[in-house]
Amino acid sequence: MINERSAAFHAAVAAAPSLDAQVPAHPEWTLFNFVQHVGLGRRKSATIVAAGTADAPLEKSAWGDGMGVPQEREALLAWWADSVEQLFDQLPAWDPSV
Repeated sequence: MINERSAAFHAAVAAAPSLDAQVPAHPEWTLFNFVQHVGLGRRKSATIVAAGTADAPLEKSAWGDGMGVPQEREALLAWWADSVEQLFDQLPAWDPSV
């Protein structure tokens, strides 16, 4: 399911008229802001799963602060695909009992 929704999101961003388009559910966000937010969420989730159990919360720098997210569409889409791949790479090792 994650793979299908991630692919649909990728296609929607690729087809959008502009990365500056307003996100209807969050009018203060642009499409770029939304991709950045969701992509960082994928990276954060991958980092947390990879870390396993921890005594303290992970530093935000472990998954990035979003400052290096490319603003050109093709590079942004590649960054998005990499964000999803990072998460998928960690899921097979995830132990939900932890």
